[in-house]
Amino acid sequence: MDPATQEPTPAASAAMAAVAQAAPAVKTKAAGQVGGSDPVLVQREEMAELLTTLDQFQPTIPDEVIQYYLRTAGFEPSDPKVLRIVSLATQKFVADVAQDAFQISQQRTSTGKKQQRERHKVLQVQDLSQALNERNINVVKPPYYS
Repeated sequence: MDPATQEPTPAASAAMAAVAQAAPAVKTKAAGQVGGSDPVLVQREEMAELLTTLDQFQPTIPDEVIQYYLRTAGFEPSDPKVLRIVSLATQKFVADVAQDAFQISQQRTSTGKKQQRERHKVLQVQDLSQALNERNINVVKPPYYS
């Protein structure tokens, strides 16, 4: 947000527009409600249950960190449940990327020489970079590390 005008910055506006286009709208319908051709993605009861359990959820990434990055992007959340939902989504994303990087690492080491026994696994930047590339996030080393 631009403090002088209280409007989102152009970059934040563009990011919000991109998210709105890319993400499908969450449609809710009361249980037992029939009619219409729109698919129901989330039932009202499921949404209510999610919102009530968010208070008990302890995120891995602290709310302050999520709030900082949301503010940096131009979004000021007024409801703490929004922070928790973003934190939950971020935690899932990080876990999925780490799992993919681990699988890539296992594939890379199994195709190489058969080692007698590996004591511990090490996450390498090339494995993480490949896992992020699958999600269209490019990681490039700076030229002074090449």
